[in-house]
Amino acid sequence: MILLDRVTKAYGKDSSPALNRISLHIEPNEFVILVGTSGAGKSTLLKLLTREEKPTSGKIVVGGIDYDTLKDKHIPLLRRKIGVVFQDFKLLPQRTVFENVAFALEIAGMTSREIKSTVPKVIDLVGLTGKEKNFPHQLSGGERQRVAIARAVVRQPKILIAD
Repeated sequence: MILLDRVTKAYGKDSSPALNRISLHIEPNEFVILVGTSGAGKSTLLKLLTREEKPTSGKIVVGGIDYDTLKDKHIPLLRRKIGVVFQDFKLLPQRTVFENVAFALEIAGMTSREIKSTVPKVIDLVGLTGKEKNFPHQLSGGERQRVAIARAVVRQPKILIAD
């Protein structure tokens, strides 16, 4: 469940807010698409949901976790429950397709055995079997996007957000 209650995010004292009193309630298993022009606040909302940024005002609750009481040391645990596909993919250029997807599991503390078992299945799921040893610069834009999707879903997150 995702709950935003009158959330505002302003980046400067004198600037107009990127988000202004946004309220939103998303139930489990619900599929929601937020559409807006460039600068409408979609990426800002993503940063608030992943706790990269804090709202100027309002309340955010994700998966039962109230962000008002969330301690900084617990943010990594929260982020493990959220898979994110970034607008610019954020692939590691010096790592292969396999290594980019595996990275999400490595930082979550999975064993190399679990990684070797899990990653090929997810790479196959996104249609990139045969590209495991390729580096991001060797892939098309669509293929890079699929690597980013694979990395976002490999840990089976409760919430998937795509920017």
